[in-house]
Amino acid sequence: MGLLENKVALITGSSQGIGAGIAAVMAREGADIVVNYRTSADGAEDTAQKVRDAGRRAQIVQADVSVETDVDRLFEFVVERMKRIDILVNNAGLTSRMNFLNSDTSFFDRMIGTDLKGVYLCAHRAAPLMVKQKWGRIINIASVHDQGTSHDMAIYAAAKGGVKSLTQGMAIELGEHGITVNAISPGWVPVPNEGPYEKPLYDAFCNRLPIPRPGKTEEIGEVAAFLASDRAAWLTGQVIYVDGGQTATLNMPSRVRDKAIYGLE
Repeated sequence: MGLLENKVALITGSSQGIGAGIAAVMAREGADIVVNYRTSADGAEDTAQKVRDAGRRAQIVQADVSVETDVDRLFEFVVERMKRIDILVNNAGLTSRMNFLNSDTSFFDRMIGTDLKGVYLCAHRAAPLMVKQKWGRIINIASVHDQGTSHDMAIYAAAKGGVKSLTQGMAIELGEHGITVNAISPGWVPVPNEGPYEKPLYDAFCNRLPIPRPGKTEEIGEVAAFLASDRAAWLTGQVIYVDGGQTATLNMPSRVRDKAIYGLE
């Protein structure tokens, strides 16, 4: 038997990238999957087919997690089709760079709306269902930028920092109901919509990591499956950095860090 035998998992933003990788691993571990997407219907069908190939049920539902009425419809769908929800993975998010001086409130609202408000809305709908079951797992996908960020990422980092704090606060309030709440903060995991990297940039990214390569979506999925399982029953309120060691370098003096990344003398 797998770690998640006969559990029902809703994974937001699972038509591609990290969400699709989490869906594939959780299906392999025995979970039935609700695949959520905002715009990529074809990608959602690809993810669902991989779930079915693993011998598990898959349902697909379109919803924008930043829109409250969409989230209401999403959970109505889950309850109607699956009858329960055991695992919520708040993966849907935007990763957009913009210089703070050039930003505006529409950019801010879009980033916070999906990356933070969407986590709140989905967790707020899932938690009462899990309370009734006296069992649940909420896993929020944050980012290494919740600990240390870079140029043009101030608003993204603010959203992900909010996810980290929300995770810890929910864990405190939901633990007595048999619900654990944890976050995964991935490092550099290339996803399809980023396109190919030029070799100098690719090499620079790799050189900054103690494990000098990008992560794989399935590696995030393995951690998510563990957090969703009974093996992690006494683990809550934690942020797990799955980043090839990137955050371990954040306390380096800047010149040392730049030498490690760029080979500066």
